[in-house]
Parts: sequence; structure tokens; C-alpha cells
Amino acid sequence: MLTLFFSRKSIIPKMVEAVGLGLWFISLQRAHSGFAILLLIAMFLAYGFIRTCTLHRWYKAETRRVGIEVHFANVTIGTAYALTIFLGAFVITAQPIFIFLGMLPLGLFVYVSATLIHYHRTDNDPTPINFYSSGQFLHPDRSEAYPVPTKQLQPA
Repeated sequence: MLTLFFSRKSIIPKMVEAVGLGLWFISLQRAHSGFAILLLIAMFLAYGFIRTCTLHRWYKAETRRVGIEVHFANVTIGTAYALTIFLGAFVITAQPIFIFLGMLPLGLFVYVSATLIHYHRTDNDPTPINFYSSGQFLHPDRSEAYPVPTKQLQPA
């Protein structure tokens, strides 16, 4: 039952994301203070950053949803629920505190995603993607396809 609501392959998170975006447009119309509008713009920028990271192809030679692409696909689900819950509360109450509270998880998602992008860009390790997380190193008979790197990396 939980996979229906939280699986990145389920239709429910996509519908929740669409509802969240609709609530964002409604919230933009109902916001009366400059602070609320500023928070809504920041929320949309955070959402846009996370959505752009999800759509970007991080490993050209690999299939989709490996490595950090899995993180971005999973973060999109949390982003969709945060948008919907907190913007729904803002539409009902017109209190900007709900937009601020919604920015807390989105800010965390953006920070972790930016950190992963930084490490992805600076990583020069020749180990294949998902080598350790997929258990490929446990199968010595298949090690010819994915050799364990023996070269020590130099500190930066």
C-alpha cells in the first residue's frame, strides 16, 4: 500500500505533484504580502532546481535511474508532498508560516542535491557506477567486466 503513495514508478506522486503546482498558482494569487510572494518564488525555484536535476541525464552511457539519478527521482516524491501539504495549508489559512515551513524540507533537499552534484562533478574514481551498492564486487567470476581499481587516488 505504501508503494502506491511513495514509489517513484506510481502515478499517485505524479498526481500529487500536479496538485502541488496547481496550489502554487492559487497561492500566488492569494498571497497578499511581499514576504509570502518572496517565499512562493523561492519555493518555485527550489522545486525547479529539483525537477531539473531529476530530468537531467547524469550518466550518458548508462541506463536511467542509476547513481545519483535514483536520489533525484526519490527526492521528487518528497518535494511533491511538501508542495501539496504546505501550500494546501496556506490556501486554507492564508498564513505565510506554512510556506516557510514548506521551504524547510525543500531547502534540505536542495542542499543535499547540490552536495551530491558537487561530489559527482569532482569525482575522478574509475570505479563503475553502482559497483558497491549492486554487489558486483562480491562476484569474482564477473570481475573481468568490472575490475576493482588498484590505483590509489591522490588527495586533492
